[in-house]
Amino acid sequence: MRAARLICLAVLLALLLPGLARAAPEPITVSAYRSRLESALIHMQAGRTGEARAAMGEAWLVQTSPEPVLVDMRPLLAEVGGANAMTLVREHLAALDALERAAPRSLPNARRHLDEALGAAEEESKAANTLASWWDRFWDRIFGGSNQPTQVPDRASASGPSAATWVALAVGAVGIGLLGWFLLRSLQGHAGGEQVALRPGRRAARPDRPLTPDELWQLAGEEAAAGDYKEGLRLAHLALLQHLDRSGLLRYLPAQTNREHEWSLRRKHPELARTMHHLNDLVESRLYSGHGASADDFKRGESIALQLWREGEAASKSGQATNGASSSASSS
Repeated sequence: MRAARLICLAVLLALLLPGLARAAPEPITVSAYRSRLESALIHMQAGRTGEARAAMGEAWLVQTSPEPVLVDMRPLLAEVGGANAMTLVREHLAALDALERAAPRSLPNARRHLDEALGAAEEESKAANTLASWWDRFWDRIFGGSNQPTQVPDRASASGPSAATWVALAVGAVGIGLLGWFLLRSLQGHAGGEQVALRPGRRAARPDRPLTPDELWQLAGEEAAAGDYKEGLRLAHLALLQHLDRSGLLRYLPAQTNREHEWSLRRKHPELARTMHHLNDLVESRLYSGHGASADDFKRGESIALQLWREGEAASKSGQATNGASSSASSS
């Protein structure tokens, strides 16, 4: 009896294992995946929908670095024979080109920075809880515990708020005002801003108006020469944004983030946006990481910003020449 059970189990395994093996696709190379897509596109152009479906398959595990990518072809199979089928295949081929050009990015010390950020967040949470607990105890001492039974006030206590109540309200108002002031300063410190506060002893352009991009650029060099490379990097980045705004390549808004300005530039000038992306990575990693900036960081940021400055001027002049030629042709 036991032998019969073992034989049945072996037969079931023999029947199920080939199906399980077929269910898991084997990884194929990127070139093989491209060949299948190009073959499917040729079959579609010839009107052979069956051969196109067979060439595409349902799912492929494409071998990429650092690990394979599973590509689900079933939505594309449903479109075979329709008007958009060949367009979708061409989009797959374009995505494959981008996949081949993509290179893995390494972030040195990323785990350490993450642990430091999480530790700082935990310390801030503990400090906030301690402050809230202290405020609760202070409030209970002034007004009494919230669990005390409600009593009917007599005429003496119903005449108006006590002196302790007014003191507590005054302290609370002062605390809220200070908190709002610190919050406003913090937000102004993280935004680009249109104004630049000059330090005493430094040369100022004109205090009665905002600084021009050229003046901001000069001030950035002065800050770096004085050893404040972080402030110099911030001012050089701000000067570039305002210069691109005056050139008509993007609209600079202090309330927007660096990435929003980069996206605004990408819509009309993607080649400039790629360079801006590298500059934003450098600026954000040095301004907001808490580690400051070095002289090499400022030189690298200044070099990238200067390249964007010149390319922006060339793109602006080219756009103006194109618009002038178009208007002349339309008027003639």
